[in-house]
Amino acid sequence: MPTVFMGESLLSVNGHQLNRDRRYVVKGLLMAGQVSMLCGAPNTGKSAVIAAVAAHVAKGRDFAGYRTCRAAVLYVAAEDPNGIADRAHPYLNAGLNAASPFNIFPLPINLCSDRQIDHFVGELIAYQTAANCDRLLTVIDTLNLCIGEGDENSARDMGRAIGNAQRVARETGAHVMIIHHTAGHDGNRPRGSTAMEGNVDTLLTLHRADEQQPKGVVFIAQRKQRSVKKGEPVAFRIQAFDGGIDSEGDRLTVPMAVPFEPKSSLAAQTKRKQTKPSQADERLSDLRRVLDDLATSRPNEWFDATTIRDNTGTPFNSLRDNTESLGRIVRKFLQTLLESGEIEKNEDGHFRVAKRETPNSAPDASPTIH
Repeated sequence: MPTVFMGESLLSVNGHQLNRDRRYVVKGLLMAGQVSMLCGAPNTGKSAVIAAVAAHVAKGRDFAGYRTCRAAVLYVAAEDPNGIADRAHPYLNAGLNAASPFNIFPLPINLCSDRQIDHFVGELIAYQTAANCDRLLTVIDTLNLCIGEGDENSARDMGRAIGNAQRVARETGAHVMIIHHTAGHDGNRPRGSTAMEGNVDTLLTLHRADEQQPKGVVFIAQRKQRSVKKGEPVAFRIQAFDGGIDSEGDRLTVPMAVPFEPKSSLAAQTKRKQTKPSQADERLSDLRRVLDDLATSRPNEWFDATTIRDNTGTPFNSLRDNTESLGRIVRKFLQTLLESGEIEKNEDGHFRVAKRETPNSAPDASPTIH
């Protein structure tokens, strides 16, 4: 049998094995290397919901029964970069936190420009490397501001835009999420050409809940999933986050999307993550990451165990419901790192990455100049 066709290697179905370890950013919802589109009507809370999802991903925190894998987040906020930062603030900056890998690019990119996508791909790869994350989430908000002179009603233009988004996902391994509006006459599909719905891997729509649900509840419906089973709607409550008092003495609030618990009638039911044989190694690695992040964001400072605990990521999620148990396990692994000499502890019981002394160079160690 031939193994090459038109210069490309053929994929043989004989002996093909199913991939039982598919990479994800949000398991069962947002898969690595794929493109999704989230559509919603104006003023339904799209920005608050996506900022909440991205913040959970950046911290490696599960939400609404969905498991996440910590990933670097690059949010292309062509419409309202400060508004996105406001909506992510309650999750990332409300307390003392490490420098989470969640950054906003405040300008549009042109999904219809192959040349700009060339540049974007290279920059994304460099960004992920600098963030030292295994996975990547890229949000493009909104579509109509990121297609240059393209027409969202044109099948050709939208085919090209989604094709370039797929290229970004394929070449970087990222999950690329595009934010768009729903059609005025149909809240279950994106506005414009049907090429969008046909070409994305995942199509999500955002809706307000009916009057039987509490005020401010919205939910994401999964309209299309190309490679995973469609799940139940994911619910959020849009509420006001207290940002303190402004310069004139008035209360400042920003919208905050709070995921419902798994027991919610709108949220998916999932089983708890099973303990893996390598869980101890994963937790030690995550604590090293937390301490390195803290050292980067606030050099030379010492951090208490509570601050370190509050910045732990995915490997500690199974303990998140029991603060006492979580704190005990974190302290146990901090002791392990202390005994190995990787971290140090001061008289107040606070920790930081151990300082390494640079050995003195030998007198004859200077390089020879040729």
